[in-house]
Amino acid sequence: MKKNIIVIFFCLYLFDVIDAQSNCSNDSIMYITAYNFINRDIIGANQDKYIFASDSIVDLDWFIFSNDLIDYPIKKEKIEKYRINKKFVWFETFYSPFLNYLFCEIKKKQSDKGIIFFSQIEDNMLRADFLKWNYFKKNFNKYSYSEMSHQNEGFVYLFIFDEFGIIKATFSHEIIYD
Repeated sequence: MKKNIIVIFFCLYLFDVIDAQSNCSNDSIMYITAYNFINRDIIGANQDKYIFASDSIVDLDWFIFSNDLIDYPIKKEKIEKYRINKKFVWFETFYSPFLNYLFCEIKKKQSDKGIIFFSQIEDNMLRADFLKWNYFKKNFNKYSYSEMSHQNEGFVYLFIFDEFGIIKATFSHEIIYD
């Protein structure tokens, strides 16, 4: 009887590991696709220039895109309920070894454009903010969202992916932080 229980727990553990790996693979496709889209959007076709990507997950505001989602009523409803479900409490930025691994090679290169901060992926939607470098930001911690967003400008993005990690829709707005 004990062996049966151990075998059952082992099988359940393997199922969780396999499921986590498939989610990780799908998530990596979404993050890399979003990064490449933003890099092309900001820099253009210049293959020698890169934008840094943060190694931390930031709780970015989704509500700014609620008016853009007229053709996606289910996604719009989820975004509108996002704040309410969280009781308007934002979680702290946290280090992501996963993002660090995905973008570690880019960190070694020089960038004079700015940095991208990513949110968690929610229901195949991903938020990203691109914040510009400027003269006054040279002494700031470039990986700190709060420092980089203070009195800065940039672009905010919302990506909607299908179940295979292919972009279905993208929305962006220029933003100025006071």
